[in-house]
Amino acid sequence: MSRKTAFPVAALILGWLLVGAIPALAQQWAVHTFRFAYNCATLDAVGRDVVFVYGLESGARSAYVFRTTDGGETWDRFPWHTWGIYDLSAVDSNRVWAACADGRIYHSEDGGRTWSVQYDGIADSTAAEFDYIEMFDAENGVAAGDPFPGKSDPLPFLRTRDGGQTWTRVNDTSFVGADLNGLWAAVDFVDPLVGYYRESRTGVPLRNLHLHRTTDGGATWSPTPLRSDQFFLIRLYDENLGLAVWKENAPVYRTTDGGQTWASYPLNLGENWFNDLEFVPGDPSQVLAGVSHVLISSADTGRTWSRVLTLTPGEAIRDIDIVDSTLAWVATEGGILKLTRSSAGPTGALDAGRPPAPDRYALLSASPNPFSASTAIALVLHRSERVSLEVFDVLGRRVATLAQSRRLPPGRHAFLFDGADLPGGVYLIRLTTGAGSFVRRVVLLK
Repeated sequence: MSRKTAFPVAALILGWLLVGAIPALAQQWAVHTFRFAYNCATLDAVGRDVVFVYGLESGARSAYVFRTTDGGETWDRFPWHTWGIYDLSAVDSNRVWAACADGRIYHSEDGGRTWSVQYDGIADSTAAEFDYIEMFDAENGVAAGDPFPGKSDPLPFLRTRDGGQTWTRVNDTSFVGADLNGLWAAVDFVDPLVGYYRESRTGVPLRNLHLHRTTDGGATWSPTPLRSDQFFLIRLYDENLGLAVWKENAPVYRTTDGGQTWASYPLNLGENWFNDLEFVPGDPSQVLAGVSHVLISSADTGRTWSRVLTLTPGEAIRDIDIVDSTLAWVATEGGILKLTRSSAGPTGALDAGRPPAPDRYALLSASPNPFSASTAIALVLHRSERVSLEVFDVLGRRVATLAQSRRLPPGRHAFLFDGADLPGGVYLIRLTTGAGSFVRRVVLLK
């Protein structure tokens, strides 16, 4: 294999532009379709090998929870004999939770073979159905559902700190008479404390309601300026960065400050509604979204979009889970899609150069990333090295030099990249030492 570090960084970036003239996620995906299931409503991936999917088996036309532990080579099929599952959340190949239309939260300790009821919202007069569940680890999770029609109860938000042995209702006063119109599209938690909810209630115009934010796990909520009639689906990368979308002819709204302000970008691709949207872990500039039966992507955090693939009209996309920049899973009405691509594709080209040996040095992620003015680049050296640290735009032009052939002692070193006078977009941080070079991507939002 040729050593990429032998080429100038401008040539590397030009090569990326040639193969990725469409945003990076729109290229070089290989699609494998599993058609043993259909009407796949929700899925959850754990690492590269484990995936849980809820849907109907094509032959028996019965509901099942499907599981793979080898990246899709083989699949287990476990019958599901109760009401439909609206959302799944797993933490490993055995422990998985389900939010269900019968007002219950179910849990399995054996990968979906058997299930127990952890919480019964109907028996406790809490929820008529559960639409959303997210387990952040084996102990901590949140769930949300719809209250009983006609009852003046707050919208139920629940939290667990013991793996679901106990679920505690945390919202006792907010959103009386509200509902989760749009199921789990209307709510998103980025950790056990920070979450967002698009308020909806029968008989009240959406233009009079707003997106709300909580920082205490759902106990209290604050409205944001974004109105409920401006979007349908809310998805967050972290507590500050998020996208709110509706349909293809409506603007995409983006926040970088936790919902305090929102920028809008025109889309104008059609009339279909967004069904799901997900960020690539570790790279918030890269986004995949399902709009009816079309998968689209953005390489600039929602500013512009391109089509990745188009399914038949009867195969609408229902749920997306992105494992990393080379692997994504998609649940559709026509089956399960596994999207893969080589790490040598456009995204891989941005990591130009042989990765530094772990016993010599490491270029850490910029923080924050994305950033609006400046970001700190951290470098760890395990021995004394002469280093250069430079910043390039996507055309290969050097816009900043943070260190030039500078000998540094072992330890951690921080460098400030000031982008206040630069236009928004993707920038590449290149580290060069005697052992090679390594490139990281950062996103400047303006």
